[in-house]
Amino acid sequence: MIDKVFDFINDHIGEDLSLERLEDIFFFDSGTLTRRFKKQIGDTISQYIRKKRLNIAKNLLSEGSPPIEVYAQCGFVDYSGFFRAFKLQYGMSPKEFVKTKI
Repeated sequence: MIDKVFDFINDHIGEDLSLERLEDIFFFDSGTLTRRFKKQIGDTISQYIRKKRLNIAKNLLSEGSPPIEVYAQCGFVDYSGFFRAFKLQYGMSPKEFVKTKI
């Protein structure tokens, strides 16, 4: 079952992937879903989604996409949340990352 959740997340990474939505789709309560996912994948669902989205963002930024467009393509709700997550993960802002790639 977790393989199906994992595949669904990867196929819909730019969409709303809240625990509530995953519960509705896969008929698991969030506690069970989170425990099983972490046991099999090694990260919580939210950690995995954030890492996956940030990796996609990093690739898009490396290809020249502007940061202000990248956040929405990767499923972040707003730029400030994207900015904080990116800086926490990579130690620099999205704009600083782009400058290092020039």
